[in-house]
Amino acid sequence: MPKFRVALCFVVLLAICQRTAPAAELVPDMASKIAKWTNTYRKENKKQPLHLSAALTRAAQQHALNMATQEQMAHELDGKTYEDRVRATGYVAQAAGENVATATGQPDNAKTMLVSWKKSEPHRANMLGEQHDFTEIGVGVAVSKTGTYYGCQVFGIPQGGARK
Repeated sequence: MPKFRVALCFVVLLAICQRTAPAAELVPDMASKIAKWTNTYRKENKKQPLHLSAALTRAAQQHALNMATQEQMAHELDGKTYEDRVRATGYVAQAAGENVATATGQPDNAKTMLVSWKKSEPHRANMLGEQHDFTEIGVGVAVSKTGTYYGCQVFGIPQGGARK
């Protein structure tokens, strides 16, 4: 009986000490870079900077994390659109938009995502506010367990109009 207890203790201890890798985790420094570079890009195009919104950041982070967890880049996941995700944060939008991208194995994955958005007409239009003159932004970046980075920019104009 004592050998059985020792073996059982070892198995229990091993199970407690064994850490499982998270399915995905946020990468806030990459998100900050993307927000900064987006405003630099806007300035180069004679546009006003976007203000960081805590609610839009939550929506972007949650979506980036969900995409990384599922290893799937999409504007709609789990039956929810970006409008659903924005509304769930309590943000009341006059208008909203979203950009998503992935990058992996690049010297600067954040820059790779930003460059891909610049090259795409609808994504560039969101960043420069060509259809809607967005005033606020939230950015989220998450890395999956396989090392793919998932980025999400969420743009908005709060109800009541543009922010001054």
